[in-house]
Amino acid sequence: MHYTGRLLSLFAITCLGLSACLKQVPIEDDMNQKRAAIAVAQKYMSALEQQEFEAIMALSTTPYWLDGDIVQDREVLEKMWREALSSKPNTERFETVNARFYSKADLEFFAPRLLEQLQEKQMPAGEYFVVLQFVEAGVDAEPDADREGVLFLMHFEDGKWHVNGLSD
Repeated sequence: MHYTGRLLSLFAITCLGLSACLKQVPIEDDMNQKRAAIAVAQKYMSALEQQEFEAIMALSTTPYWLDGDIVQDREVLEKMWREALSSKPNTERFETVNARFYSKADLEFFAPRLLEQLQEKQMPAGEYFVVLQFVEAGVDAEPDADREGVLFLMHFEDGKWHVNGLSD
């Protein structure tokens, strides 16, 4: 009996010690989360190209930042996207040549003006960002050529990534 009690105590101490070591990795250090956020941004870009309203809305969350304006209401965002997508067929197709995940701290170095705008307009999100750089599909671009880019404001909630804004 004494031996069993010691064995159980040792087991309990070991479990407690291991659980203390299992710390959650911050999102900005988690490669799987970075890849997942980039994948959502790429899906979003594809949905924009294909003018897939339902897919865009499934990946969007409000408040939504769009080049300096904040859309607070989901119904307004839906109306905005319906109007934008119905205006003309999109025949342009793009190929992603670079995709990067950034934290707010990263963005302070290369896009401080955007962060200032987000803060001035009191945009509540803006902790994580994905930048996709792309070229027109089927066109050989010079390696050093200027590439178009879109910055996606990303929001992680309930185990899923959502887009809550775009900026170019």
